[in-house]
Amino acid sequence: MPLVEVNGVRIEYRMDVSADLPVVLLSNSLSTTFQMWDGQMNALVDRFSVLRWNKRGHGASSAPPPPYTLRQLTEDVRGLLSVLDIDRVHFVGLSTGGAIGQLFAATYPEMTRTLTLCDTSSYVPPEVWDSRIANARANGMEGVADASMERWFTPEFRRREPRIVERFRQMVLETDIDGYIGCASSLKQRMLKPLLKTIQAPTHVIVGADDPSTPVSHSEILHREIPNSELTIIPDAAHISNAAQPEAFNRALRTFLDRHSP
Repeated sequence: MPLVEVNGVRIEYRMDVSADLPVVLLSNSLSTTFQMWDGQMNALVDRFSVLRWNKRGHGASSAPPPPYTLRQLTEDVRGLLSVLDIDRVHFVGLSTGGAIGQLFAATYPEMTRTLTLCDTSSYVPPEVWDSRIANARANGMEGVADASMERWFTPEFRRREPRIVERFRQMVLETDIDGYIGCASSLKQRMLKPLLKTIQAPTHVIVGADDPSTPVSHSEILHREIPNSELTIIPDAAHISNAAQPEAFNRALRTFLDRHSP
């Protein structure tokens, strides 16, 4: 996949171009690569160009020493779009990708056609991330992977779809530990609620009904605080709702994007 130099780091990306159609930017969760969106591609490429990227410390992107800031990750998106000469996007982010999306939409309203926030939050207590960083340092990415699979997928899904779970587990295992700790440290600073009322883009909040990491109550805050927003709850899905229930997720996403696309 191509790499570009942005803000002193190399950023890996993939661009699936459909003529001169509007661009959908897909932004990943922590310790995954842009392959986490494979199940959404067929639902998008007939009407949109799709840009996927790996934030610093993920995939082939650079992994500078931690900590990172959420502002740095947001500016990496801005820099990538500038290099690719893209002026506006439909921003779709899940978990960490959604935290970046909140700050991006608040900072760059002129670049945000719409915002889709999936299984994310405007605030998670810093001690949660202190615990996860300590686990990574003590047990490596193996310990991170074991804990993540329990949060990301329901027990029933883990029994029913072991190959999907293993694919995501491998993404975690292959994540650079500095990249994990760096991005996790950026989320300790996530106090985005004061910015939510400033977001101007039409916004769609999507959450798995059984998400233990960023539960429905967190999405209800996003929906309540962001003007011109709507909320979709995906049944029988935990934190990685796009992989747990791809048909329901894709239907909700595509319906929203179609409504707000020229």
